[in-house]
Amino acid sequence: MPPPQPMKRDRVLNDLELGRRTSCREAIPSPFRNPSRREMMEEGIIMPRVHNIKKSLTPHISCVTSESDKLLDFLPDRLRAKLLPFQKDGIIFALKRNGRCMVADEMGLGKTIQAIGIAYFYKEEWPLLIVVPSSLRYPWTEEIEKWIPELSPEEINVIQNKTDVRRISTSKVTVLGYGLLTADAETLIDALNNQNFKVVIVDESHYMKSRNATRSRILLPVVQKARRAILLTGTPALGRPEEVLQSLYSELKRREGR
Repeated sequence: MPPPQPMKRDRVLNDLELGRRTSCREAIPSPFRNPSRREMMEEGIIMPRVHNIKKSLTPHISCVTSESDKLLDFLPDRLRAKLLPFQKDGIIFALKRNGRCMVADEMGLGKTIQAIGIAYFYKEEWPLLIVVPSSLRYPWTEEIEKWIPELSPEEINVIQNKTDVRRISTSKVTVLGYGLLTADAETLIDALNNQNFKVVIVDESHYMKSRNATRSRILLPVVQKARRAILLTGTPALGRPEEVLQSLYSELKRREGR
């Protein structure tokens, strides 16, 4: 009798672990010697000369694309077919970091579909919380229904107001607008904390730039407590570099007793 085949998710985790030890690129230069120009180009430290661009980058792109296709076969066929190579690499980047990362691609480059792909890998750990600007609640719902057809509309909960908490405990996906995260939303805040979301997507995460803002104080513990946290922003620092620190701090999982 043939041995049982490993589940796709387990096989991907094994491949990701192997990827930490091996790579299609050359080994990183030793810090105890001066790296060659070629090594620095391959590591992205310096740009290649114009006449060398095609020759130096083509093998790396080919190798990464092949690796990406192999690792992402757990995704729904339609979603996987839509992904561009850099989006596949973005999903793998997040999976190698255990689902806690910031995707800071510029606007229009498809951060939403990357986040859905990352969250889908951890679907066994759902419920999933998606925090978005209020005007994007329904566009996000449409994207979820589009790329994860196995979800029924009844399994997706769009929170309408600060007391609309009835379906939070029974829904697989909850979509929440930033506008409801106010100091007088005690009922909603309690429901969010009690649900103990294991996977969280925070769209436009620069909304948490101020540590003193009410929405930051409400959202930060939820994100830190989650096992997987995917932050999306095209402008991680709107005005000052320090503004990105609050988002990065949210990626640090909360320690017991702190």
